[in-house]
Amino acid sequence: MLSIDGRTQLPLLARWFLPALFLFLLVSGCSRAPTGPAPTAFTPDAGATSVPPPLPVQSEEAQRRWREDLHVLVERAQAMHPDLTYRVSEEAFAAMVAAIESSIPFHSDEQIILDFIRLMALSDGHSRLQPHGGQGGFGLYDLQLYQFGDELYVVDAADSQQEAVGARLVAIGDVPVVEARRRLEPLVARENEMFVHNYLPLFAVTPEVLEALEIVEDPARPGFVLEDGSGSRFTLDPPILSLPDTLILADTFEQLLLPPRPELLYLSRHQEEWFWYTLLEEDNTFYVQYNRVQPTTQTGQSIYAFVAELDEALQGNEVSRLVLDLRHNMGGELGYQDRLLEWLQAYSADRPGTLFVLIGRQTFSAGSYLTSQLENTTDAVFVGEPTGSRPNFYANSRPVRLPNSPITAHVSTRYYEPSAADDEREWIAPHISAPPSAAAYFAGRDPALEAIR
Repeated sequence: MLSIDGRTQLPLLARWFLPALFLFLLVSGCSRAPTGPAPTAFTPDAGATSVPPPLPVQSEEAQRRWREDLHVLVERAQAMHPDLTYRVSEEAFAAMVAAIESSIPFHSDEQIILDFIRLMALSDGHSRLQPHGGQGGFGLYDLQLYQFGDELYVVDAADSQQEAVGARLVAIGDVPVVEARRRLEPLVARENEMFVHNYLPLFAVTPEVLEALEIVEDPARPGFVLEDGSGSRFTLDPPILSLPDTLILADTFEQLLLPPRPELLYLSRHQEEWFWYTLLEEDNTFYVQYNRVQPTTQTGQSIYAFVAELDEALQGNEVSRLVLDLRHNMGGELGYQDRLLEWLQAYSADRPGTLFVLIGRQTFSAGSYLTSQLENTTDAVFVGEPTGSRPNFYANSRPVRLPNSPITAHVSTRYYEPSAADDEREWIAPHISAPPSAAAYFAGRDPALEAIR
């Protein structure tokens, strides 16, 4: 547990209730484009028993340090970001800052960090605070969840708990999964709802988050309630990963990616090669997987050499279709996609109607930038699910290190506009909808690739 001064803290309910209520009353109804009737003012029942004010759990010195961190975060974020409050009104943002500051005396360190995370999540998908590993000290359970449709499923678990793979999450402790999601969603920095699907499972397996949100009482025994394919329910207490393992997963996004599966083409090499290709001889499909916008892949091949190899492989080969898989491409170094883009543009012009691009929730940042470029300059057919980024988006995030706490925020510093200036879509939608499903995944099938073959 993080601690600034090591003072004993009150039970969670006493620490959370009034500050959380205050934050809700301040922020609700303050969005930039409010809809529906104004909320009805709350009038206390005259006969109700009064609730005593909560007692501070942070020392005066700890309060001073947290307030300094909050002020530094807000001032630097506002100075760095081109439009920090583009998704909410300035009044709503200011109200949330005030609510956080007023609640500092009554919140634990973990709860204050979550308040900071919620604040950053009001902006864009690149402006966020990462609490895992060395920055915030938050850990991860040895359990991986993935959202299929509206449900969360176990896709990987500790070696001793592999029987849980394939089970559906029903509850965490006594909290139903629907309520747990409601508490977790405000923590996710996002461009759209698809990136919430992508990132929320990470918070759902973070012990400190579950405890601070009163989803679990004892992080060592969280009690994930799961349901297997026969409808039988069982409870799982996964171990907490070591700090080095948590750092690896948090830094490489492996906890967001589906685990490797050699029998499934799109999951066979997605964590080991940033770009690779193969010819599917059974129907003459040329399959290219582009997982990260980088100058070289892990084996040392440059993107320029890779594109040259693609060109040579296609010479004299009348393939039926070319499939570019961007479903795992969460970004990288913008600009290194240009050579591949030029080659795809030439292919599309030479062989119209045969370029298919697979997209999804993890098509984000530079990966989404390339998707916008392909949409505007080729006849590519998009297949899968909507992208995790908007067509135009804020990015190029830079760190903001806080003076007192061991956490670092990242703030977007530039607006990228690969699509039309007035393009305000939430995402780039597929022409052919073929989202992943639990049934297909656990049966070893790929709906998106099946849809075009």
